[in-house]
Amino acid sequence: MQANVPIMTNEECRRIYTEPSQIPNHMMCTSSASSDACEGDNGGPLVVKSKEDGAWYQAGIVSWRR
Repeated sequence: MQANVPIMTNEECRRIYTEPSQIPNHMMCTSSASSDACEGDNGGPLVVKSKEDGAWYQAGIVSWRR
């Protein structure tokens, strides 16, 4: 299964979460009103499709959800 979610800036992410200290600079946030990670997704890949060559590249690892 797949979900299309935009990558947010860390500042945007810190405004959403009640504990902004949970979002260190090395972490990447994605969010969508209609899509989110599900239980069991932890450890799965966060991938992005390259605009240059159309290939999929791993950009991160799903660690938790809202």
